[in-house]
Amino acid sequence: MTVDPSTDARANVDADSRREEGKSLLPPVDTLFVWDFDWTIVNCNSDEYVPAAFLGDEETERRLREMIGVRGPTRWHECVSDLVNDCVEERGLSMDDVLTAAASMPYLMDVCGTLEDVDGDASCGQAIISDGNDSFIGAFLRKNGLERCFTHGVETNMGRWESHSVDDDAIRGGGTDDTTTRGGHRFSVVHQSSKYGGHTNARCPPNLCKTQVLLDVLGRTAETTTTGGGRPRVVYVGDGPNDACPALCVLGERDVLLARDGRRICHPNSKSGGQPDDDDANAHTGDEFGILSTIEGRKKKEALAPRCRVHTWNSGKQLRFLVSNILNEEVTT
Repeated sequence: MTVDPSTDARANVDADSRREEGKSLLPPVDTLFVWDFDWTIVNCNSDEYVPAAFLGDEETERRLREMIGVRGPTRWHECVSDLVNDCVEERGLSMDDVLTAAASMPYLMDVCGTLEDVDGDASCGQAIISDGNDSFIGAFLRKNGLERCFTHGVETNMGRWESHSVDDDAIRGGGTDDTTTRGGHRFSVVHQSSKYGGHTNARCPPNLCKTQVLLDVLGRTAETTTTGGGRPRVVYVGDGPNDACPALCVLGERDVLLARDGRRICHPNSKSGGQPDDDDANAHTGDEFGILSTIEGRKKKEALAPRCRVHTWNSGKQLRFLVSNILNEEVTT
């Protein structure tokens, strides 16, 4: 596989070492489906959806904008953590309240149907690589019975809940000395890249480089005899600018990129649970998905283009149709 020279090579070295030591931890598969989470498996941004469940869209956007303005965009997860903790303290929420909101994130029914389709093919494995956090993602997967689908792991930032004492009176906003202390939890996010000691790819945010993570997953996947002893074919499904990095730096001629195209739906935080594809074109007036424009930008600036096949999708039905064709290819080749 070809890796961008600016990308940290540590994942390659670690993967080679694990193979040499005979420590492959993941089962061999012919095809590995790799999924982004936000705006791919779920039809929203999980970091915004959870606080918006308690504060509303406008207040969530206002507070995040203020925090990011002061601290900078590279400290996004710190801002999200503080906003979640504000919700807990201001509304007297429990950890379970927050995770219940995370479990309710909206998703396109045909997208989850696609996960089930792939799960039913014994020659395939699935993994998530996301810049969200495992606390919110795990709550969603458990609620919707999808944990079993991800045979090759959920690679994301670590969401941590730590116990601490909370004054009931302080939560209510009172100022008297007559307070009762009870147990509560505070939320924080530990960057996924800390597993590797960080990364040096300046194009990716500090929390993770998806090229680094994908190389590590592939390095921990046992080689298959059906593919001549090499790594599995990768089918990568994503929507965002940081999905462009592995698409350009890891995927080769045998691989497939399923890039989400078009615009996001408006007001995703008002929805919950399974949703049919929205046929109302006026609903899709949000921001554009950034993966294709990022790829095009790097093509112009660096003459770097995907070597894999690229297909686009927006609706769940489109994605399910594309994946069905890929699964049929696997059966017939």
